Amino acid sequence: MRAFAHAVTDHRAEVYLKFENLQFTASFKERGALNKLSLLTPQQRQSGVIAVSAGNHAQGVAYHAERLGIPAVIVMPRFTPMVKVERTRGFGAEIILTGDTFDDARQEASLLPSVAG
Repeated sequence: MRAFAHAVTDHRAEVYLKFENLQFTASFKERGALNKLSLLTPQQRQSGVIAVSAGNHAQGVAYHAERLGIPAVIVMPRFTPMVKVERTRGFGAEIILTGDTFDDARQEASLLPSVAG
């Protein structure tokens, strides 16, 4: 976090800026992903996680799942930009591209736990 003093007319205010774009995945969403993954039980970690996302959240889940040794499957709609798909795959997640809408992808993801047993 960086602090800046900036004068506004006759008032002085101390302003703190948090550069979320400097996160490893360039998104604030990785903090939430790390928090949730950190709260998983050992059994849940072993089972892995499934997430649905078309971008930034997917990258955050994939990045931190890999760091924590948690298998991750990310379900993404087919319209997801290829750069986000490849970046997410590069973090070690299994990617499933399915559905013409986000809701289609979410529906497919909801079927995965029963398929996996």
